[in-house]
Amino acid sequence: MKKRVFFLLRIFILSIIFLGCASKELRKGEEFRKTENISQEFIDGSKEYFIYAHYLAAIFYENENNFSQAIEEYKKVLEYDFKNAYIHSRLATCFLKKGEIGEAIKEFQLVLQHQPEDVQVRFILALLYTSLGKIMEAAQEYEEILKLNPRDLLALTSLADLYVGQEKTQEAIEIYKRLIEAREESPLLHFNLGILYARFNQMDQAISQMEKALELEPNYVQAILSLGVLYELKGENNSAIDNYRKALQLEPRNIKIHYLLAQVLLKNGQVADSIEEYLRIINDYPEEINGYLELGILYIQEKKYKEAIGLLENALAKNIGLRHDEFYFLLGIAYNVDRQQEAAESAYLKAIELNSEHSRAYFYLGALYEERDKKEEAIKYLKKAIELDPINAEALNYLGYIYAEEGVNLDEALDLINRALKQDPENGAYMDSLGWVYYKKGMLDKALYHIEKAVEFLPTDPVILDHLGDIYFDKGLLDKAGDAWRKSLELDIEQVKVKEKLDKLQNIR
Repeated sequence: MKKRVFFLLRIFILSIIFLGCASKELRKGEEFRKTENISQEFIDGSKEYFIYAHYLAAIFYENENNFSQAIEEYKKVLEYDFKNAYIHSRLATCFLKKGEIGEAIKEFQLVLQHQPEDVQVRFILALLYTSLGKIMEAAQEYEEILKLNPRDLLALTSLADLYVGQEKTQEAIEIYKRLIEAREESPLLHFNLGILYARFNQMDQAISQMEKALELEPNYVQAILSLGVLYELKGENNSAIDNYRKALQLEPRNIKIHYLLAQVLLKNGQVADSIEEYLRIINDYPEEINGYLELGILYIQEKKYKEAIGLLENALAKNIGLRHDEFYFLLGIAYNVDRQQEAAESAYLKAIELNSEHSRAYFYLGALYEERDKKEEAIKYLKKAIELDPINAEALNYLGYIYAEEGVNLDEALDLINRALKQDPENGAYMDSLGWVYYKKGMLDKALYHIEKAVEFLPTDPVILDHLGDIYFDKGLLDKAGDAWRKSLELDIEQVKVKEKLDKLQNIR
């Protein structure tokens, strides 16, 4: 990439420096040799002729691509005429051709000492500084150009691009304001400024700029679409929906807009409309795999398990796309929540067969085995999920909790659950797991501390309340134990063991 940038810089520079002005003066080596001989004969002669002879020699060497010798000849000219800005420019060009950017910059700086209003040289320096990553120096050159001409659009645009590339958003915003002052009727400038405001999380200003862009160009699809995204980010979903629909009127085949519309409809609670939009995607773009996957997830979330299963099985029957492992994975979830555990197991295993690194399939399969009281298989698949994804907090917590329940590998369980909490420090379920490990280790005070924190985050979780009652009971706090167990039973009246604990507590009293 660097070579490419440097090549473009050279082409740019060569096109604006006064090249070729003497290229016709010496086309033959014989003529140069005569000049060289004359310069030797008249070395004690006129200063002007001596300078000219070295200048002609430098031009010849440039034409022969002998830039090292050309540099030496130009330096000899500068010994007699150091303030000659034109010679410094040619010397700088030779350094560039040799790839010596630092030396070229020094020569261009000398040009500016004698010709500070040379805009072309300042542009060249800005490009050279940018190529070296010297952003502040490049910006300074553009600012110097703008002092000479505050409405120089090339300098303003270049400076804005420079700041955007360096993610200096506030600086870029200020430059775009100056650009708009020079070209207020440009919808593109308003659009770009709107994007910058959005990056800076200034949504109202961003929306204002998008609206100005649309006043100037009402069918500016990107501005309409961006306006929809901005309204969605602000939580104004109805306005977002309106803009996505407008964008679709102009580009009805733009699948990205269909996805945005489907997603914001769901976010806005318009589930039926969202499903309809996904079905439109699937019907219009039958090979679009994400349409099936996202609609499958939506069906599962809405407890439309039969619809999810039918959709995913249909996609597999039609051999849609290449990500069949994802189809089987989602199908496994749909089967599982539909109480078809054997079918779910087969689907998860098929997903793993197609993709041996599908960490989520290993996790869900491990969880399924734990639900079916197949602890060894559960541990095996949860370990594999963690091996593939060491920061999978759910898998870390799940395996740690199984160890706690079984009363084995408790130190390892502590490590696993602490790793889960590192990913999600305010997860009440993980705090409960940690407290339960401490309980199993007989460390009641630590257990109580963590489970009371878990209750703060999940005050209506019957399992956590049950654990809290156990700890209170073991600490002799019988009234508190009874309160915790009763709350737990109110939330889930099917808990036989909690009923037994309350009966036991009643007998003790």
